[in-house]
Amino acid sequence: MSGLLRIEWIKARHYSSFRVFIILHFVLFLLVLYAGSRVDISMPGFSTRKVFEFPYVWQSFSWLAGTGFFNLLLAIPMIVLTGNEYAFGTFRQQVFTGLDRTGLFTGKMILMLILAGYGFMLVVFSSLFSGLIFTPQVTLSNVLDQSWYALLYFVKACAVLLFGYLMAVIFRNNALAIVLFLLYFVLIEPVLRLFFPPEARLYFPARIISHLTPTPEFLSITSQGNESLANSFDLGSLGLMKQDLSLQLNFVISLGYMALFAAASFFSLRRRDL
Repeated sequence: MSGLLRIEWIKARHYSSFRVFIILHFVLFLLVLYAGSRVDISMPGFSTRKVFEFPYVWQSFSWLAGTGFFNLLLAIPMIVLTGNEYAFGTFRQQVFTGLDRTGLFTGKMILMLILAGYGFMLVVFSSLFSGLIFTPQVTLSNVLDQSWYALLYFVKACAVLLFGYLMAVIFRNNALAIVLFLLYFVLIEPVLRLFFPPEARLYFPARIISHLTPTPEFLSITSQGNESLANSFDLGSLGLMKQDLSLQLNFVISLGYMALFAAASFFSLRRRDL
């Protein structure tokens, strides 16, 4: 295991684009949080400052980290690294020097866990830092309350990275894999869902994975004195509220899709020429 980790680290550190996207992800995430912390929009029963306080910070930061833009910044390094190994014959060279295809797959799964772990730690530390600064009264109970949202983000990051790896293994071209990865979430699956009954649409992979980090409750604009506004402006009808299936069911189905993505990637890696 340590040998595979060392191999993946050697390959990753020599790809400048890999480092660029990770740094870009880190910097932009913190910049968005900083910019958001400088804005306070308040109305009766509602304030954007709440999203930076315990316990709400766990859900809001996990939701932000799990948005499509930041998911793409995490997935691109995975896709690029895998695609380059096909383009430059790195996979073939590793097999010639004694590493079997199972080892190639395991190495990428280790890289996936590292990238998802990095995102998870970014959410955890930024949430703790923000909560300790902005929460008027910090207690152990409100610090830990809703902290499990960070774990949901970790699962979501793993699922997205696995799907990105599957795209790279199938198409073996960085540009094509990245474009199809993005189009699947933005266009392909949403169009496909239109041909299925409403009940079946809830179980498509992109929808299930995206609902792992639900929209923060403050976006519902439901508070005392705002019932009429909430009734006239239904965010659910606009697709902004994600309340179709329970988080528990989304979590279980997401694990199933992750197993499917991993199995399909492994099968393609084993059956096709390198």
